[in-house]
Amino acid sequence: MQCLLIEDDADTARYISNGLKEAGVGVVWCRNGVDGLHLATSERWDVVILDRMLPGDVEGLSIVQAIRTLGKTTPVLILSALASLDERVRGLHRGGDDYLTKPFAFSELLARVHALLRRSGMKEDVSELQIADLKLDLRRRRAERANRPIALQPRAFRRSGTITLILKRMQSMCRSADCDKRSIRTSLRRCCIRYAASATCCASMARLLGSVAFRLALGYGVLVVATMAVISAALYFGTVVVIDRGIDAKLSKISEQLIDRFETGDVQTLQRRIQQLLSDGIDQETEVYSLLDANGRNIVGNLSALSPRTPFDRLTDQMIVRDGQPSTSRLLPHRLSNGDVLVVGRDLHDVREMEQLVVRALLVGGVIALLLAVGGAALVRRQLEHRMAAIRHTALEIEAGDLSRRIPLPDADDEFTRLNRDINRMLDRIQRLMEGVRDVSNAIAHDLRTPLGRIRSRLDEVLRPGATTEQLREAAGTSIRGIDELIVIFDKLLQIAEAESATRRQCFQPVALKDIIRDVVELYDATAEENGVLIAVDVVGEPTALGDKDLLASATANLVDNALKYGGSAATTVRVGAREDGETVSIVVQDEGPGIALEERAKVVARFYRLDRSRSLPGNGLGLAIVTAISHLHSGSLSLEDAAPGLIARIVLPRATA
Repeated sequence: MQCLLIEDDADTARYISNGLKEAGVGVVWCRNGVDGLHLATSERWDVVILDRMLPGDVEGLSIVQAIRTLGKTTPVLILSALASLDERVRGLHRGGDDYLTKPFAFSELLARVHALLRRSGMKEDVSELQIADLKLDLRRRRAERANRPIALQPRAFRRSGTITLILKRMQSMCRSADCDKRSIRTSLRRCCIRYAASATCCASMARLLGSVAFRLALGYGVLVVATMAVISAALYFGTVVVIDRGIDAKLSKISEQLIDRFETGDVQTLQRRIQQLLSDGIDQETEVYSLLDANGRNIVGNLSALSPRTPFDRLTDQMIVRDGQPSTSRLLPHRLSNGDVLVVGRDLHDVREMEQLVVRALLVGGVIALLLAVGGAALVRRQLEHRMAAIRHTALEIEAGDLSRRIPLPDADDEFTRLNRDINRMLDRIQRLMEGVRDVSNAIAHDLRTPLGRIRSRLDEVLRPGATTEQLREAAGTSIRGIDELIVIFDKLLQIAEAESATRRQCFQPVALKDIIRDVVELYDATAEENGVLIAVDVVGEPTALGDKDLLASATANLVDNALKYGGSAATTVRVGAREDGETVSIVVQDEGPGIALEERAKVVARFYRLDRSRSLPGNGLGLAIVTAISHLHSGSLSLEDAAPGLIARIVLPRATA
């Protein structure tokens, strides 16, 4: 059995190779992506073990994708320090058969290799589900009931575990819908439709009542209807009631006038006045005047008779016979001193018609107002839900993992547009933070897991039988040095976190940059002299910044250390200086090395990022990240410029005011 191992770390590769060879597996090792891609695609292998982050232009996932593009089914075990869930899923989606994160135990790696080999020669078993007389063949995608085939959509077979649960719930729903046993056996679908219809209606109503937009619109609708009710009541009382009161006042006045006419004259005078009122042509169709004797017989007037239960001196509505025709009239009877009864009244037929007209108009207006309120509520709800739907849709897409989605901004500059703009700015900030966290996590996973894996593999190797005392001592020393490197990395990460937390900003005070440069140059002068590098100091004026002296000194020291390490060679000069430029001051470190390509300058300030040519040198890729964090803490910035040849690193800070 032949295994292709693609791993750039020599210690890890030796650890895996020795273990696989002891297990009887032949191993061919490649330490870069270009050679690994050539061997993986041109020769036949029983299994391929590869690291994801490889030096050069070809990375591990590109090799996996190339293998699958060629139609090869070689089992591929991805071995990487990138241990996040997204990275593991990405590796498997690109064609990996298994994913093992560093550090790891060789026994687990060997077991996974054997599992891949077994899996590549196994056939998938046929899976079946059965409930009562219903059978589902998930592999062949067939369904039968009572040995008769059933046509189902392909999506019904996508999740086998869900099918069993759905069928059980369908039977329960049918029974709860009052379906008998026979109908369950013969028409399970019909029962479920009946239950589902009622359940869907209830769910829709619950969802509608649970909508804030609907409740808000409904509240406005109720307010409109209540307003219309108040207006209708005022209109009713302003018409019908006023007319009734006017009629009552007129009847009372006429009755008083007729009583005065009787008291100042006699009965004949009163009779003549009543006949005059009935024949003057005024309100002839509605007026009621009559004089009755003590026995209720009509003496004069258009009233045939009066009910004996009619109260005197009080306005009442009664059914009477007026001029031989039935009439609903308002009457005001009064007993005179001689025993006769004077009746003054008015027919209410026209008043009742007007009342009905007003009531019908108010009812029609109320119905129209109600419809307008409901329509307006629905329109307001639709508009609100339309605006909110854009926010919700974007939130769902972001929740699904697409952090690049943003809420569309309409042309109208209203409250929702301003809210959407603020949310988009917040999402931009969150995306930048998440990308930073993802990059940092990946970098930490690789740059910390790799040395940890190297330490573990070294210790595991010397623990095998046959290790000498000298090998144990050497492994212990190597492990201690590796742990010390990790401690340095964690110290620098804590320094970055402290700078980004801004807790030390409250202790800022004016700092002379000349003093910081002098102290840093003194610290590195001996190292530069040993390497044949000249450090030149160039400070113009008295540049002063408001900040923390220790942090600014640490940032300057990191720049000088990078200049000596990557840009300082024999007979070269590293220039360290400070400048004043209007409202800003700057710390400048310039070397005469190879510099940094323009497309790489934005990347080198990220945590753990290292150029390919610097991977063989000591370091961990945190120096410029520390400088950037300290610069931002002081409301400044770090810029990298081309010195032709060399690199100019410039920290720009606000100038301290006197």
